[in-house]
Amino acid sequence: MTTLGEILDSIEDALELERELGVAAMECDRTVLLAAPRRPAPQPPQEQAREEKSGARMAFLHDRPFSPHAAELFAKILAAMGQTPESAPLATMPPVPPAKAQVVLGGLALRKFYPSAKAAPGQWFKSPRGEDVLVTYSPEYILRFGQDGPAVRKMKGEMWNSLKTLIRRTQDEK
Repeated sequence: MTTLGEILDSIEDALELERELGVAAMECDRTVLLAAPRRPAPQPPQEQAREEKSGARMAFLHDRPFSPHAAELFAKILAAMGQTPESAPLATMPPVPPAKAQVVLGGLALRKFYPSAKAAPGQWFKSPRGEDVLVTYSPEYILRFGQDGPAVRKMKGEMWNSLKTLIRRTQDEK
C-alpha cells in the first residue's frame, strides 16, 4: 500500500517538474496535507471483490506523472481509442487499478509494477492476478525524439498497432 509520504513525494516531484517547465508556480506544504482528514477505512472483502469485477476495461501504468506534452499526447491516444480517463485510468503508483487489461507504458513502469516480468513493446503477458498486460512505449519516451522523423513515426505506428490489439481484446471480453 502506498504511504502518505510516498504520495506527497510524488506530488512534490510533479510540482517541481511543472515549475521547471514554467507551467505552474506552486508549493506543497506537507504540514497542511498531513493534517488533512484520512480516507475512510477499507471496504469489506465482498465489497472489494464486487468493485474489482466492475473495474475499467483497461488501465494504463506509468512510472511517474506525465509532463504537459506527454499528457497531451496521452489524451490524444485515449481519444483515438474512444476512451476517457475514467474508463481507462492512469496509475503511477501501485496498487494497479482493477481492469480487464493493463497497458504498461515504458520499461521503467514495467520494472516498477512488474519487476520480474520481461517483455518488449508490443508484447503481452499475464499479471500475477491473471489480467492481460500489454507493454508499449511511454509517451515521454516517444517525445524525446522530437515531433517527427522516421524513428518517431515507427514508434508511434508500433504503439498504435499494439493498442489496436488491446481494443480488440477488451471489446471481445464485453
